[in-house]
Amino acid sequence: MRYVVVFISLVTLFSCSTSKKVLKMDKNKASFSLEKGSCLGKCSVYNLHIYPDKVAVFEGIANTELYGIYYKNLSVEDYNALTKAFNDADFMSLKDDYYSDIIDFPLIKLGFTKDKVRKVISGKNDRPKALLDLQLKLEDVVYSKGWQMAKAYEQVVTPVEETNVEHKAPQEEIIENQIIIEPNPNTFLAKWIKKYSDFNVSLVKKIAPNLNLWVITYNNTKISPKDFLETLRLDPDLKSAEFNRKITPREH
Repeated sequence: MRYVVVFISLVTLFSCSTSKKVLKMDKNKASFSLEKGSCLGKCSVYNLHIYPDKVAVFEGIANTELYGIYYKNLSVEDYNALTKAFNDADFMSLKDDYYSDIIDFPLIKLGFTKDKVRKVISGKNDRPKALLDLQLKLEDVVYSKGWQMAKAYEQVVTPVEETNVEHKAPQEEIIENQIIIEPNPNTFLAKWIKKYSDFNVSLVKKIAPNLNLWVITYNNTKISPKDFLETLRLDPDLKSAEFNRKITPREH
């Protein structure tokens, strides 16, 4: 029993020591970073920094599954894959800023350090595909498992999301791999779908003959449902996007 107590004490001490180290890490020394800002809706707001010692630090600020500062260790393979992806994209040669005057889009910042030189690229919706692909790779880290809490934050929910929660009908079940979209009049769906070929998007059906509403499906193992819905809501080719829902009859 004494050895068990000593072991637990050592584990607790090590965990506390690691948490303190994580909280003191200098973000400017990160090898990779992803910072997602706020928007007028319910965008996820968080920061991700990955350091040379392969420690990843996540800070959930608003509309995220994890609130606070969390950390985890990346494998050598995952860390090297990120390095290769950023090098293959020639990240250091891209512009520092991709300006957009659309207020509602969240500001995204991607960072990479190479040969002791750190570069951060800022932008919103109109960014090269190479940057979008790198963002998805870092988001894979964000939504991976194994995060350990270093510091808790109070949960923050934007007013829009709060309203949706309050009015959600208990008889409705979200179908996470189906989204109802309303394209703009000049949007050619066959061409539009090709933008999201990486997520295996396809048309399921039109809601009604007299409505420009379509049900699409996608591969929700390649991107989280919440993030894909957010992406579609920010797509200038669409008027709206909502999860499809399964209606369950009320019990009498």
